[in-house]
Amino acid sequence: MTITNKRAAVAVAAALSLLVSACGKEDDTTATPATDTTTTTQVSSTGTTTPGQETTTEESGSAEPTTTMVAAGYPVTVKNCGVTVEVKEKPTHVVTLNQGATELVLALGAADQMAGTAYLDDEIDPSVKDAYDTIPVLSDKYPSQEKFLSVKPDLALASYNSAFGEKGVGSREELAALGINTYVDGFACQDKSQRATVSWDSIYGEVSQVGRLLGRDDQAATIVARGTNTLAEIEQARPAEGKTIFWYDSGGREESKAPFVGGNAGGPALIMEAVGATNIFSGIDGGWGDGSWETVLQANPDYIVLADASWDTAEEKKEFLTSNALTKDLDAVQNGRFIVVPFAESTPGVHLVDGAAKVADGVKK
Repeated sequence: MTITNKRAAVAVAAALSLLVSACGKEDDTTATPATDTTTTTQVSSTGTTTPGQETTTEESGSAEPTTTMVAAGYPVTVKNCGVTVEVKEKPTHVVTLNQGATELVLALGAADQMAGTAYLDDEIDPSVKDAYDTIPVLSDKYPSQEKFLSVKPDLALASYNSAFGEKGVGSREELAALGINTYVDGFACQDKSQRATVSWDSIYGEVSQVGRLLGRDDQAATIVARGTNTLAEIEQARPAEGKTIFWYDSGGREESKAPFVGGNAGGPALIMEAVGATNIFSGIDGGWGDGSWETVLQANPDYIVLADASWDTAEEKKEFLTSNALTKDLDAVQNGRFIVVPFAESTPGVHLVDGAAKVADGVKK
């Protein structure tokens, strides 16, 4: 098998025109990329390993996976957040435990491989809504372990490590003992030293990795190419050049409480960088963090991005900003320069580029 550099694969695909609630506050950007390697063994149609088809890829959690398979084969073995995941055959009972994972699997066209889903942060993306409606919803949040096991999962995919924590469906070790493979987004490893640095390359590396596990390499390549093309258009235009943005994620409406804001790494930072804007909270390390209203007032931002989540809607934040004595006179508030971005489009994943497109469109108005 010929192994091609992922960047090259993306470029070729693009030339032919052809891809995280309270849980979302898990810091996904402060760690050093992991350097462990993994082995993916492709098996021929006869069920035997073909000589020369064993390849090495970087662990999920590395900033820029450097290789990709031309075609999927089983078994597929990857090392994810320090856990060896060996998928011996094409999964047929996949359960997704967070919206990001759900929308990725559906975008890959793998609805027919799913046995259940759970935990939405906002409205499901319209592009996959019809497929989503065919999947059993096990719970509004994380399902009980009993409910989870009732659908006989062979692979559980999560955007956040909390899915396998105390309030989740069971630890990864426990589920492995039951013969259930698990996979966590490389930006959310429990061990922060194993977390990927968030970048567009690492995001699309995750898309390719999950596509490989599901036997959907071609679909993953299409997603990557489409996203790369959209991003290139936004970066070339830089519609927010010279403008400032306050990325208002949640909270901060109670006395003495700080707003939770987009920091200098992670999804919001990638979006603001792509459109050419200056983040008024660029001094906050990480994807998100506690800001201050004093900084907002001093910066008097040109635009305010409102993350829209089921647990803290954009409308609630807008109502606060327009009625609060401290914020109602901000230029952005007075002139209605609000940009609404679904929470799922602000986290590192398949729809982050859609969030970038919304911000790019918003600053043009």
